[in-house]
Amino acid sequence: MAEIDKQSMIDCMMNHLESNLKTLSEELKQMNSEGSSQGKSSAGDKHEVSGTMLSAEINRIEGSVVNLDRQLKEIQEIRIGSGAEVGQGSVLETNNGIFFISASLGKFQLGDLEWFAISRKSPLALSFQEFGRIGEMPFRDIKYQIKGIS
Repeated sequence: MAEIDKQSMIDCMMNHLESNLKTLSEELKQMNSEGSSQGKSSAGDKHEVSGTMLSAEINRIEGSVVNLDRQLKEIQEIRIGSGAEVGQGSVLETNNGIFFISASLGKFQLGDLEWFAISRKSPLALSFQEFGRIGEMPFRDIKYQIKGIS
């Protein structure tokens, strides 16, 4: 398996999460200021509906912030180095791509390197962890030829 720089992969994922967190924090700040500028109006139902919609959007964004914080912690807890077992922080090179068991973040690209960041609790990651070695692993009618683990 070609040497994969896990730290660069982690940095890329952290930058992605921190950027999303910053964007959501700015949206939340803007919505909170909109909510306080609307204030209590006696104009009737229209303002109540608007306030309820704003409150729902704020709750949605706050939920996303909590989720991003959780994902950031998962990434920060990754220890660099090759462990004896496949688990959190393992990078697996397969015939179907490179998988980094970290957090459920999707596809990333850094230069020529592309990988999928998957949660250690995902069905695929659980199968990788159970299989735990180089070789051909069946998963949902797909055969994953694990070529390298780091």
